[in-house]
Amino acid sequence: MKPLPRLLLTALFLAGAFSPALPAATEGTPHDYTVVKNLEWVKVLNKSLTMDIYTPSTGRSSYPVLVIYHGGGWLINTNAIMDSMAVYMVRHADIVVCNVNFRLLGDLGNTVTMNQIIEDALGAIAWIKEHISAYQGDATRLIVTGDSSGGHMAAMVLLASDHLESDGFRGTTLGFCPTWLPPGKTAEDLAASHALAVQGAILSYGAFDIYAACRSGLETSSNIFWALAGKTARRIFGVSYSILANPEMYKAVSPAYIIPKASARPLPPQLCLVGSKDTTTPPATVKAYVDSTMKAGQPIEYWEYAGKPHAFLDATPNSWLGTNFTRDAPAALDKMIAWMSVNRLTAVGSRMQRPESDFRLDQNYPNPFNASTSISFYLYEADQIRLTVHDLQGRRVCTLADGFQSAGPKLFRFDAAGLAGGIYFCRMESGRGRSRMMRMLLLK
Repeated sequence: MKPLPRLLLTALFLAGAFSPALPAATEGTPHDYTVVKNLEWVKVLNKSLTMDIYTPSTGRSSYPVLVIYHGGGWLINTNAIMDSMAVYMVRHADIVVCNVNFRLLGDLGNTVTMNQIIEDALGAIAWIKEHISAYQGDATRLIVTGDSSGGHMAAMVLLASDHLESDGFRGTTLGFCPTWLPPGKTAEDLAASHALAVQGAILSYGAFDIYAACRSGLETSSNIFWALAGKTARRIFGVSYSILANPEMYKAVSPAYIIPKASARPLPPQLCLVGSKDTTTPPATVKAYVDSTMKAGQPIEYWEYAGKPHAFLDATPNSWLGTNFTRDAPAALDKMIAWMSVNRLTAVGSRMQRPESDFRLDQNYPNPFNASTSISFYLYEADQIRLTVHDLQGRRVCTLADGFQSAGPKLFRFDAAGLAGGIYFCRMESGRGRSRMMRMLLLK
C-alpha cells in the first residue's frame, strides 16, 4: 500500500481520523454570583488601586481564586476591559474572581516604571492572600491570568514571586518590593516563606520578552499605545536607564529570561493561549516562551485559537481587529475552565469535572513534529511509571521511562530520527493500573 500524502495525513490526523472521538464536555447551568466593585486594596501617592471581587452563589464555604490582570500595553484600559471575562468565569466555574487594577506607565505624571507595575501585580497577590477569605476565597488555591500585557504580569507573578527585595530595583541586585505588604512583614519575609506562590497561570497572548520589545521600539512613539494613552513616549525605567546601558533591568522584567529549571524550582502548571492570526503577540513569540519553559522541565500547555487575532477576550468589540466577546471568547474561556479542572484548580462541582486519575499526560509539543518532540506528564503522587511509544501496528518503538517516578512534573524527549513519518501513539501506565494514550504525528 502506498503511503498517504503528507498534507492528507496531516489533515486526517488533525481531524481525529486515527483515534476514537472523545465525548464532549458536559456544560453546567450558569449560576448566580455576588460582586464587590471598586474595592481599594492600596493607595500609591494620590493613585487609588482597586479590584472587583466576584463570588459564586453556589453554597460552598470556600472557592479557588482566579486573579485577572488586564491588557493594554501597560498604558491604556482599566479592569473594565475584563469585566465580561470575570462574569463568565464566576458564572460557569466555582471560582472567586479578582479583577485587578494597577498603575500604568503614564500614571503619576508619566513617571511609573515597569518594575513598579510588576510590584503592583505582586502586591495584589499579597493583599488577596491576606483578605480573600472574607469573600469565600481559598488563599492556598490561586491562579493568575491576564491577556497581552496582563499576560506578562501574570507570568511575572508566577516567576518572580521569590525575587523580592525591600529596595526593589534601587539596590545592587534587582528584586521587587510588592506595593502592599502584610503588617509587620518585609519583602524578604515573603520571599523566604514563598508567601506569594500561586498554583497555576493562564497566559493569554502574553508579552514575554520586554527586552526584545524595547529593542524593537516599545519605548518610542512608533508604539501606538503611547499616543492612545495621550502620553509622551519614554524609557520604561525613566530617563536615567537605557536598554543599551542597563540590559539586565529589561531582562529582569522579561519572563523569557527568568524561567527556572525544574530541578532548582518546580513551577505549577501553565496554559498559554494565542490566536493563530495574532500579529501583536504572534504565535511564534508565545511558542518561544513555551519551548523555553519545556526545556527547563516545567509543565506547560500551548493552545492556538484557530482564526483569531489579538484581544479576543476584551469585553468591548474591537472593530479594527474584528473581535466580539460573545462570539470569540467563550471557546477560549471554556478551554481555561477545562484546563483548571484537569489540573485540580477548581472546586469540586465545577461544570467540568477533573478525571479520576493519579496522573496527567499532556499532548506532546510540538505536534506535528519532525525528528524530535517533548512529552510531559504530571504525577499527583509518586508511582511506578511506564512510558512507551508505539506505531500504528501497535509495535513498541521506544521506551522513555520504566520505573519509579516521584510526584510532580516530568519531561521526556522522544527522538524519532530513525523512524518513518506517520502516526505514533504514546502510552503511559501507572503502577495503580491506570493508563492513558496520546497520538502524535511525525512528518518527514
